[in-house]
Amino acid sequence: MAHRRLIALLAAVPVVAGCGGGSAKRNVTLQLTGASGNQNFTVCAKQEPFFLYSGPAQVRFTGVVKPAPGGRWKVKVKVKQCSSGKFVDVTSQKLVGQSSGRYDGAIPVAEKGYYYARAQLEGGAKPRSQKEYFRIG
Repeated sequence: MAHRRLIALLAAVPVVAGCGGGSAKRNVTLQLTGASGNQNFTVCAKQEPFFLYSGPAQVRFTGVVKPAPGGRWKVKVKVKQCSSGKFVDVTSQKLVGQSSGRYDGAIPVAEKGYYYARAQLEGGAKPRSQKEYFRIG
């Protein structure tokens, strides 16, 4: 009986040792570009600095995933708008990233309002960027 426990214990060691040790934790950044400035607003119960855009706008962005994923990978940039006191989904865009870990794009936003954008790596653990707030005026 003790022999069986020892075999079971030794068989489990490689499984436990291999869990999570081989993959590096990824960091996703998102930066909005082309804004005319920024200003603090309290919107949807959050006080944040909002990048300012004249509407309708092409909200341009760039970001980096570190360490860069190998092979073909995608990032999803989701935009939410403050509506009736809460942020709700309005649009999203999936982009194929570059081998360096960089991604770039633009999302058209026609309606005036308060928004945020966030990037998320597709597949696997799905790390996300910080929220980037903006206003279309």
